[in-house]
Amino acid sequence: MNKQCLYDLCLKVSDLILTTGCWKSGLLRELFPPADVVRRESMEIGNIPDKNIWSYTKHGAYTVKSGYWFVANHIGLWLLILPRVWQISILPSARWSFMAS
Repeated sequence: MNKQCLYDLCLKVSDLILTTGCWKSGLLRELFPPADVVRRESMEIGNIPDKNIWSYTKHGAYTVKSGYWFVANHIGLWLLILPRVWQISILPSARWSFMAS
């Protein structure tokens, strides 16, 4: 399972960088598999703005199809998320629409 799913969804690359401009190695090891940590630590850090990327499509954008695939293939995670859906302050019809998709 992708460990990124269990962490703050608002996490940005800048949250992984120390004020000295170096990677927070301990946090990288918590979030990513060892091979990915090695790749990330070898990346040069620059002033590129953060952006949201959905890990489950090649182009990085969320699609309903990829969301459905994710839920179908990560049912254990879905069972963890499901109770939180009921706590979201949205119209009941929107909540049911989310549940049905």
